[in-house]
Amino acid sequence: MKRLKQLLIVILVLEVIFCGIYVKRRLWNHHVVLPAVTLDDPLLAAEFQQLADQAATGGSAEWQALGEGLLGQGFYGEAEHAFRAAVDIDPSNYLAHFALAFCLDRTGRIAESSEEYLKAAEIQRKSKQLVGSVEHCLYQVGKNHLREEDAAAIDSFASQAGFAPASYQYAKLLVRDGKVDRAMPVLKMELDKTPLSLKFNALRLQALESTGQQRLADEAADVLQRSQYQIPIDLNTDYVTPMNQRLGISRQLQEYNELLASGDMDLLAKHLQSMWDVVEPTTLNQKSKILISMAEVAFQRRRAEEMLHAVDRLKELGVSSPDMLQLEGAAYQLNGDIDRAIALWIRASEMSPNIPLHQILADAYQQKNDDARRDYHRGQAALLEAKLAYWNNQWEPAKQAVQRAIDVDPSLDQAWFYLAEIERELGNPQPALEAYQKCLDLNPNHGRALAAESRLGEKEVDSE
Repeated sequence: MKRLKQLLIVILVLEVIFCGIYVKRRLWNHHVVLPAVTLDDPLLAAEFQQLADQAATGGSAEWQALGEGLLGQGFYGEAEHAFRAAVDIDPSNYLAHFALAFCLDRTGRIAESSEEYLKAAEIQRKSKQLVGSVEHCLYQVGKNHLREEDAAAIDSFASQAGFAPASYQYAKLLVRDGKVDRAMPVLKMELDKTPLSLKFNALRLQALESTGQQRLADEAADVLQRSQYQIPIDLNTDYVTPMNQRLGISRQLQEYNELLASGDMDLLAKHLQSMWDVVEPTTLNQKSKILISMAEVAFQRRRAEEMLHAVDRLKELGVSSPDMLQLEGAAYQLNGDIDRAIALWIRASEMSPNIPLHQILADAYQQKNDDARRDYHRGQAALLEAKLAYWNNQWEPAKQAVQRAIDVDPSLDQAWFYLAEIERELGNPQPALEAYQKCLDLNPNHGRALAAESRLGEKEVDSE
């Protein structure tokens, strides 16, 4: 019995040794591959190397982290190598399988990519996150079929009815093939869940127009105008963007965004300066973001010269954006040059109208006792507020805002048009017709008002 116990102990020890040797050999079989060039971000090389060192002595999770770091910066070939190591070490790592499939997809190996997506879909998982989910895997397979113009695409998307991105692709293929009667129930199912989906409402309008259902198409066009992008059809951005923000200057920008909640302007200014010291010699497109943020923080610190210095650097980069013009104007306002500030703010408002900027201009003209221009900008601010509420189907707030716009500036033809649209949506045809006519009195060539008045007038005749 004693000898038997000793023998069992020896066998157990040998198994542990052989197991360790096997695992180590698997790890030794994987060597790190890093890109020879790390774009123009001076932080990436060291951060890639740190991930590589961790992967070389780690397991599947560490190789996956290396792969995701590389993938986030667009190095698909090197990332593929890391994900293959992660999968080889732990075949149950479904996210590594998915990432490997994604790299194969991005580098044009479609059939091999689909195989990996299917492997990832078969692996049990605890997480319910959308990215990398079973539905996402199968959706990517369908998109691969679509890229290859394979007829299997429509069946692939049909099998996932209820998963919004797949439903959209399925309905889109049906509409393209003239099978609108089959597409409409799919569109209805998704629009019942998200009535203001831009993608599904646009597809419904296309379907109705293709079958000559003009009255319904006109109604669909009204809804489309107020729809917002709510359904992620291309999930690749949602997948890659978080990876991009983990390394390099992108990571530091993300850290800055998180620091904003602190409200500590001195700390924010210090963080931005450290980023600028890194990127100044480079050609990274993040330079303009950093400079805009530097000007914003300088404004909060009431430092006009720092703001103008940041603006001059932006101009050297060839930047001429509404944000830059608005900040430059704020700097001149701090310096007491209100006329120069107004000129810059007007240019910014012409490029990108927004409520706060029109309010700033209204306040500036109030200081100059220019009531006409003050009221114009108050009207524009109220009109934008009305449009925002209108696009969100908030009829009463929209009506109140558009009425304020008309009260301060009755010459706004757009305000009368939106008042008419709101009254029509509220089921008030006569006030709507009167508001359309007022819009056309001010602007006889307002095409949307002409068309809407004509349609509403026809409905009124039909109802009589």
